[in-house]
Amino acid sequence: MKRISPILAVAMLAAACTANSDTNPAAEAACDPDLAAALSAWADAGFSGTVAIDGGGLDCRAAFGLADVAAGTANTDATVYGIGSVSKAFTAAAVLDLVDRGVFALGDRAGALLPGLGGPAADVTVEQLLLHTGGLEGGHGADHRPLDREEAIAAIRGLESAFPPGGEYLYSNAGYSLLALIVDEQSGSSYREYMTEEVLTLPGGRIGGFWDGEPVPSGPRAVGYTDGEPASESGGFAGPHWAMAGNGDLAMTAGELADWTTALFAGEIISPEAVDLLLGTGFDHGEGSSEIPG
Repeated sequence: MKRISPILAVAMLAAACTANSDTNPAAEAACDPDLAAALSAWADAGFSGTVAIDGGGLDCRAAFGLADVAAGTANTDATVYGIGSVSKAFTAAAVLDLVDRGVFALGDRAGALLPGLGGPAADVTVEQLLLHTGGLEGGHGADHRPLDREEAIAAIRGLESAFPPGGEYLYSNAGYSLLALIVDEQSGSSYREYMTEEVLTLPGGRIGGFWDGEPVPSGPRAVGYTDGEPASESGGFAGPHWAMAGNGDLAMTAGELADWTTALFAGEIISPEAVDLLLGTGFDHGEGSSEIPG
């Protein structure tokens, strides 16, 4: 696989569209004026959120619209968002860190790493889980609904397989929760402890956290909206959290996400050897498109 040297890390995190698309002047001031004007035009069309761009001569921090419509709170560079499935990049980093440390291998089967798994999921390898090529079909739990560790294992054990592992692609949230369970089992600490101590880190300290439960991210949270109505998930769900673990559970600012992405590919989150493994592990979709872990 061709290695791509990332010189630009971009994070765009959005609260759902609101009726107000005003720009935060302080945040816009950290942006090139022409770029800020272009982004403002996008906001005028309905975008509400925060933009962070690092590197390539395009450094920018800009915020648009409202983090909370009811309270009239503006988005800023400090606004915390649930990053949804971008969480999978962090899970992949944790897994590749453990592979690099020799705890397990990409070719190891999930059933050999997680006692009690069974079913088709047990035959899927770590690499196939990372690349969504394991064939696991269906979900294992509902977002923001209690699901403990053993219930999650039982639910994943019961999933059917859409195809023999390795030959095709099928996006799987359950596959990334299975990876989180493997981290929990094999790392010597809990999944959340390992993520906090080894992955949610920059040279200056910890970034972000979990949308629900501990540790929490530092900063005011954006309120999500669906069809103009505020979402009920405000970050107060006590857990257990295994329905979203590994596949969509993290929260942070756009700037933290951009800084983390830059640090990841610089070998500051995982080792340079693990970065090489990340960029060298892929699934070719054809027609110039390919998948890498996370």
